[in-house]
Amino acid sequence: MAYLRTAIPSKSWGGVVYDSKGRYRLFVNGATRREVVDKELSYCQNNLEPKQCRLDLILQTTMAGNCAGISHADWNDEKGGHSSSSTARRPDIKTASDDAINVCAKVAPRDSCKLLAAVCTDGSSQTGALERKP
Repeated sequence: MAYLRTAIPSKSWGGVVYDSKGRYRLFVNGATRREVVDKELSYCQNNLEPKQCRLDLILQTTMAGNCAGISHADWNDEKGGHSSSSTARRPDIKTASDDAINVCAKVAPRDSCKLLAAVCTDGSSQTGALERKP
């Protein structure tokens, strides 16, 4: 019984919130979808400007795409300075990381796109920090 109380559920949920300035938070090991969404909404209200905060990906260990990557770009052109953040959900950490950069490169110059972090729903294969508040 003691083991069951501490065991991680076979299904875990995760998600991503971010804004255009490169601030983000990756959530992992949520017990329910509702728990993750509630945490995301709370994080947006308390840590990011709510109008700029975007709840993007919901992940579950039983989904084919249970890993997420988040990228960011800052660049200048003739219209001024720009910032953009992007996410990608894929079945493994490498593809999620690569695709986060590819999604970023659709709106920003590829050389300005940087991978901020990537993680799978269960917290495995983490690259970068789960949170960034520049």
